[in-house]
Formats: sequence, C-alpha cells, structure tokens
Amino acid sequence: MNHAGLPPTVATLPIALFSLQLAALAWLGLEMLARQFRADTLDQVLLQRSRLSISATLLVGVLGWWLLDEQRRLGWELPREGRDVRDL
Repeated sequence: MNHAGLPPTVATLPIALFSLQLAALAWLGLEMLARQFRADTLDQVLLQRSRLSISATLLVGVLGWWLLDEQRRLGWELPREGRDVRDL
C-alpha cells in the first residue's frame, strides 16, 4: 500500500489514463492540422494517414513504460545475474 492507502496499481493508474489522453490529443491535433489544408492535397493526406501510427505509438509506449514500472514495483524483476545491457 502507498501513503494514500491505495494498491500500487490503482495509485499509478493515472499514468495509464494519461496515455489514452495523449493518444487522443495527438489524433485530434493531427486531424485539426489536416483540416487546415485543402482537400485531397498531399499534406492533408499524409497528416490523416499518420494519425493512427503516431497515436498508437504514443499509446503503446506510455502503456509499456507503465507496465514495466508496475512489474518492478510488484517485485517481478527478471534475474540478471549481475549483468547489465552494456555487458552483453
């Protein structure tokens, strides 16, 4: 339990919700920027096609970071046998 009396996963849930908000904000921002260009121009098409990949990258990246942090917090460390990434 943390200082607020919540389980660690619930206490860090805002980070996961932040990833959803960040992805939605990126999607809407790219949509609004694409609307500034004339219809069927290369600029507009590229911005509209990039919405999904940019939003998904942000979502997966932040959720992955949150899940790795939760894994460490719950004590699920993988055995490294004293080696670090630089030692491989």
